[in-house]
Amino acid sequence: MWLAVILHCITLEADTCDVMVRIGGLFQDKPACARSVTKMGRLLSKEKEYVVTHCFKLQPIGESV
Repeated sequence: MWLAVILHCITLEADTCDVMVRIGGLFQDKPACARSVTKMGRLLSKEKEYVVTHCFKLQPIGESV
């Protein structure tokens, strides 16, 4: 399971950044997650925002990383 996360900032100063997390559910695989965050990241970049996207792999509780 993969969690899509986007950090976007209006300026390069850290006090203007927001974190977006997809609330529509987790992704079953990394490629699907990457496609989603890349698409949204490009849309935000067109609005002249600074964007970092990432997909985090989630581990079940009790499973070693």
